Amino acid sequence: MLIHASIFTLDQVNEMQFCVENGVTSFKLYMNLGGEVGHVYMDMKPGENVLREECVEVNSEIITKVVQKAASLGCPVLVHAEDYEQCGCGIKKSKEKNLDGLSAWSKSRPSESESDSIKTISKIARDCNCILYFAHIGSRVALQQINEERKNGTKIFTETCPHYLTLSYEKQEGYLAKVMPPIRSDDDVLAVWNAINANQVDTIGTDHVANQLKLKLDGDTVWDALAGFPGIGTSLPLLLSEGVNKNRITLNSW
Repeated sequence: MLIHASIFTLDQVNEMQFCVENGVTSFKLYMNLGGEVGHVYMDMKPGENVLREECVEVNSEIITKVVQKAASLGCPVLVHAEDYEQCGCGIKKSKEKNLDGLSAWSKSRPSESESDSIKTISKIARDCNCILYFAHIGSRVALQQINEERKNGTKIFTETCPHYLTLSYEKQEGYLAKVMPPIRSDDDVLAVWNAINANQVDTIGTDHVANQLKLKLDGDTVWDALAGFPGIGTSLPLLLSEGVNKNRITLNSW
């Protein structure tokens, strides 16, 4: 079994050695968490039964120390690649303009926030020979940046998810498809399929985040809706119907 631990604080960096000694095989960084968008539910302590929401700041110091420590422990680092400062600023501006919908959600967290994060952490990883695993990649710009970092010598594995292969803000209505990073344009969907066929994507995950429907759609705008949706039960059917049956991939290749 492979188990990863998410690192949000400097205190947790100091516990990475202990984690490995007790079975953890990799670590995850959420570069999207900090500043105005630093809210996260933390693990419950023994005896607790209520989720605790806290504010975290996954800044450059934490990122550097996690990557360096993971490299020394022989562990890869999983990465949620979005720059939290760009996301926070984008969301604020979009709300001020009263923008709404999945297109507004995508524009508030631009694909450049993904590529900039990829560039930043890749340089750190190269310097200490750390392996990176970029989770849930779904934009052309992010894929292009990953290709550049690979050419520069960064050891990278790339993951995408079925929703980046089947959904776009140009076709989806409502807020059910709100996710982080956002679903993008039809052109981005095509770019991900092309990357798979060019062997630039290593794995297809799910980013499974099951929310109750009443909580998912709480409020009247995309800003009120919760991000995330189930993926485990739909990943195989979608890959068969949209991939194999439409001759985009073969059973032998996946």
